[in-house]
Amino acid sequence: MKKRLSLNNHNLRTALGVILSVVLVFAAPLLAVAAEDLPPEIRAIIEGPRYRYARWGMMAQDLQSGQTICAYNTDQLFSPASVTKLFTAAAALDRLGPDYRFRTPLYRRGEIDGKGTLKGDLILVASGDITMGGRTLPDGRIAYTGIDHTNGMTGTQENLTKPDHRAGINQLAGQVLRSGIRAIQGEIMIDDRLFKTSRVHSVINPETILFSRSPVMINDNLIDVVVSPTRIGALATVGWRPKSSALQIVSSVRTVAKDQPSQIDIQPAGFGKYTAVGQIPEGSAAIVRTVAIIDAASFARALLIEALGKQGVKVKASPVAINPSQLLPPTGDYQRLVKVGELVSPPLSEYIRMILKVSHNPGSEILPHLIALPEGKTSFEDAMLLQNRFLAQIITDPGILSLSDGSGLSRANLVTPGSVVKLLGYMTTHRNYQVFRDALPVLGIDGTLTWTGKKSPSQGKILGKTGTLTLVDLLHDSAIVSSKTLAGYMTTAKGRQIAFAFFVNDIHTADVRGKTETQKLTADTGADLARIAEAIYLAY
Repeated sequence: MKKRLSLNNHNLRTALGVILSVVLVFAAPLLAVAAEDLPPEIRAIIEGPRYRYARWGMMAQDLQSGQTICAYNTDQLFSPASVTKLFTAAAALDRLGPDYRFRTPLYRRGEIDGKGTLKGDLILVASGDITMGGRTLPDGRIAYTGIDHTNGMTGTQENLTKPDHRAGINQLAGQVLRSGIRAIQGEIMIDDRLFKTSRVHSVINPETILFSRSPVMINDNLIDVVVSPTRIGALATVGWRPKSSALQIVSSVRTVAKDQPSQIDIQPAGFGKYTAVGQIPEGSAAIVRTVAIIDAASFARALLIEALGKQGVKVKASPVAINPSQLLPPTGDYQRLVKVGELVSPPLSEYIRMILKVSHNPGSEILPHLIALPEGKTSFEDAMLLQNRFLAQIITDPGILSLSDGSGLSRANLVTPGSVVKLLGYMTTHRNYQVFRDALPVLGIDGTLTWTGKKSPSQGKILGKTGTLTLVDLLHDSAIVSSKTLAGYMTTAKGRQIAFAFFVNDIHTADVRGKTETQKLTADTGADLARIAEAIYLAY
């Protein structure tokens, strides 16, 4: 019999618990699970001083036989962080299919006179499109970088995607011109009533808005603020994207000596207005910080007005005004209005790839809403309940799965390693399995695993969703890695197909301070998870 990995005590209760976890994960023939210690290379990792107070859970299972080859705390609840996105993506693929496309129409309400003047309004009806054409490459794929600006860790301009984030809006404006409209006397409106807009807040600073779940999204409903040093004592140069007359950033960020740390804080100060304070060292590369767009509909309206102007369409409406939602027609009236443009998105498979590859939080928060739309549900709470219709078929014990969002940011998200492996196993039988699998980051190759396992013999053989959730210990002014996770599939050195889920929660050392030290701790922990995966890869 092949060696099985376990870290449970040598007693009957533990053996029965492991056997029960196998039953829960697959409807496969039971195999006896030997209570043996994990190999020294894995035991050395989880028993290391870094994890003295942490909790570990792990499970790895052969996808063909259902044999559990690694089991440790498989039935305990852990914070999954962005491994949550596996559940969200699986439900969306099941409900909508990989070929689903967003269609964002633009209507006119009123007639066009002989001079091309629209005697009425122009209305964009938001469809929930996560990128609105702002990441679409010439080949139709959606662009992403190894570190996405949505996770707040971009740091440099090199990590911003290259396509014009206003491309979809520009495309629609061009269609308006081609429809014969040369001037618009009425209003420009964004209809964002597809579902209820809600805000997602920071776990560390609950008063900070990370982004909005909104039916209309331009640049992920974020502003990228680019701060560049000048000379010591002088104000730093501050730029931002998307560029718009509706945005204003008042900055007091100054350039300091090279040996000083960068400290930049950006806060909203009303619609389209922001303040930037802090310092940046002389000679450093430009630093990118993101800040949430508070009113997504009004911002999209401003960009549409400006795009129309660039096309030569004269518009009376002001881009700095609030979206006049009170003037929108009843939703049933659109069938009687004239469509003058429509933005058609890439297929959902591309969005799933972006969401899983770079752990795209705003996109994963929109997916539950899309699942709920056919049911006529518009609140996020109802959307999550409808997502459970799919997941309840797989996870029959509700006690081993708790989800309160689509991204993994919520502290109410709790899963067991066994529940994750059960989902992964189920998806291998799903009609959209290949799309789901191909969307995962590949060790040492792309996505959030680009820089992990570059020299590992398992490079390119392990596909896994990563997860990171950090908190702050105010008592010691230190970081806590609340959750670091890795879950997915691997083809082992001997050709076996394995589904796995590795979790470590509550890493607390009381001596990790600042962004740089925190990033190093999370990176080192991620490398340890990859080393555990590599050990299983080599052993089987």
